Amino acid sequence: MREQAGPLLAEIDRYLKAPLNQDVAARLFENKCGIVKLLSTIDQKHFSAAFIGKIGAGKTSAICKVSDLQYEDSNNEPVEVLKTGAGRTTVCEVAVEYATKYSIKVEPLPEDEVQRVVRNFADFIWAKANKNVADEDEGGNLLSEELTRCIRNMLGLTIEKKKEDGKWRSSDKALEFSMGCQSVAEVNELMFSCLDLESRTETEFWPNLEESKSWQVWLRDNFARINDGKNKVVSIPSRIIIRGPFPLMRGDIVWSIVDTRGIDSYIHREDIRKTLDTEGVFPIICSSFVDAPDADCRSFYELGIQLGLGRRVARDVTLLILDKNESDKVSDIDCDITDLNDRKGIGRSIREEQVVNKISHEYKISPNIITFDSKNDSSSEIWDVLEERRSAYITSKLNELVTLLAASQELLSAEDSKVEAFERDSHTLVSDWRSRADARSPDWAHFGEYIKNVFSATHHRTLAASIDRKGSWYNLNVYEAINQRARSSAVKFCGTEIAELKNSLALLRSKYPEFSNQIDALESKCVTQFDAFSVNVGEIAKEQWIEQVRTFVSIWHSMAAEWGCGAGYKSRVIEHWVVWTESDLSKAIHNALLRRIASAWGRVLAKVQG
Repeated sequence: MREQAGPLLAEIDRYLKAPLNQDVAARLFENKCGIVKLLSTIDQKHFSAAFIGKIGAGKTSAICKVSDLQYEDSNNEPVEVLKTGAGRTTVCEVAVEYATKYSIKVEPLPEDEVQRVVRNFADFIWAKANKNVADEDEGGNLLSEELTRCIRNMLGLTIEKKKEDGKWRSSDKALEFSMGCQSVAEVNELMFSCLDLESRTETEFWPNLEESKSWQVWLRDNFARINDGKNKVVSIPSRIIIRGPFPLMRGDIVWSIVDTRGIDSYIHREDIRKTLDTEGVFPIICSSFVDAPDADCRSFYELGIQLGLGRRVARDVTLLILDKNESDKVSDIDCDITDLNDRKGIGRSIREEQVVNKISHEYKISPNIITFDSKNDSSSEIWDVLEERRSAYITSKLNELVTLLAASQELLSAEDSKVEAFERDSHTLVSDWRSRADARSPDWAHFGEYIKNVFSATHHRTLAASIDRKGSWYNLNVYEAINQRARSSAVKFCGTEIAELKNSLALLRSKYPEFSNQIDALESKCVTQFDAFSVNVGEIAKEQWIEQVRTFVSIWHSMAAEWGCGAGYKSRVIEHWVVWTESDLSKAIHNALLRRIASAWGRVLAKVQG
C-alpha cells in the first residue's frame, strides 16, 4: 500500500506548494495527515491481548496455556506458573511480555496507598479484637482477600491452624499483636513500622545460571512470593511484569498478554475502560461455560456500547467461553450420542449458538466466540482467533486508507469549477447543520443521582473502601464512574447530531457522486470529532469532580463515620449522599460542569465548521 500511497503523497505536496484553491488545499492536507497516520498503524508490529473476566472464571489458566507458562512437576502433575490458587489469587494486574531473558519486574503501590492499606488492616484487626467483627461484617475488613493475604505475609501476622485435642483451631497473630497496644493508632503505627518500606525497594529480578535451567520453577516460586507478600525486599505490587522468550512472536508480530484484575461485580473500572479505548489491544472477555454469557461478560458489551465503541467491540473483542469439562453435559444433547468428543462438540455448538443469540439480541453485535478447555485444547486455537481479530483490525485500517487515497485523487483530478461547487455546497451543508446544532447543548441530570444508584448496587465492603479513599478505589472509583456516565451521555447526545449530519451528506453524495470518497472521508472525520468530544466530556467531568467533590471533605467524613455502626450501613451512606446531592453547593458544581461541557461543544461546532 505504501507503493500506491507514495506517488499520491508527492502529488499532494506539489499541490500544497502552489494551491489553486485554499479549501481544496485544506482538505488535501487533512487527507495527507490521515494517510500518514494510517500507514504507520498498518505497519504496527506490537499488539496486546487483555484477558478480562470475573474472579475464578479461569482466565489465568488460559493465559498460562497461551504463554506456555505451564510445566509438569516431579509427580507429573500440571503446574501453571501464574496460578497460586483457585480464584482471588493475583493481587494486581499481571503482564507477560517477550524478552530474550527471563525476569520479573514489579511496579509497587505508591507509599501513601500502602499506608492506607496498613491503616485499613489495622482498623479491622482493632475492631476484630474489641468488637468480635468478622471480615464480611459491616465494620469488618475493607481489603480484598488477596490484599489481606499479602499484607499479613509482609507483616508476618498470618492466621495459623493448630491441632489441639484432635481439633483444628485458628490462631490470628495479628490479633495477638494488637493486644499489646492501647489504641488503633498505635496498632497502625507499629504495623507500618514493621513493614519496613525502606528495605522493600527491589523492583526487578533475574534467575542465575543454575536457576535458568528450571526457569518455570523459578518464575512460579518468585512470582508467588511477590504476589503473596513473602519477598522481604518487595513492596505491595500494583503491577507485575513477567518477561522471557515465550511464544509471543508470531511471524513478525510481537504480542504481550495481560491478566487484568478479576471483575468483582463492578465493570466500570478505569483499566477496563482504557483497554477498550486503546486500539491495538485486543480484549478477550472470559465467561465460564455453565452461565455463558455471564453477567460480567454482558456488562462488558454494554459498557462498550455506552462508551461509543460498538464498532471496535464487534471488530476486536473475542468472547472466550472457558470449558472446564462441562460441554458434554449440556442438557440439550441427544442421550443417544455417547462418544465423549461428539458430545463435547455438540455441547459447545449449542452453547455458542445460545451466546450468539443473546449478545446479538441484547447489544446488536455479532460476537466473535471461541470455546476453550485450558487443560486439553491447543493454544493455537486462541492464537488463531487473535490473528483473525488483528487481521480484521488491519483490514479496517486499509479500507480507511483506500478511502482517503481515492478521496485525494478525486480532488486532484476534478475540474476546478466542479471542485469549487462541491466545496461551496459542503460548507453550506455544514453551516446549516451547525446553526441548528448551535441551539442545542447538553442539559443532563445531576450525576450524583447516578452515583447514588452505584452506591446502592455495590457490596458494602467495596463501598466502604472507596469512601475511605474519598471515592478513589480501584474497584469503585467514583470519578471514573462519573467519567463513564458523562461520556455515555455525550455519546447519546452526539448520536442525534451524527444521524442528522449523515442524512445531509447523503444528499450531497447523490449530487456529487464523483466525490463520493471525499464525502465518506468528511463523514468519518465528523464522527471522529464527535467521538473525541465524548471522550473529552468524560475527562472534563472526572476532572471537575476530583477538583470539587473529592476535596469536599465533610461529605466523605460523614459517610466514612457510618462504618462499624451496625446494620444498615449502605442506607445511612446513601442518606448522607442524597442530602449532599440536593444541596445548593452540589447543584452549583453540576451547573458549572454543564457550562464547561457546553463550551467544549461550542469548540466542536467551530472545528466542524472549519
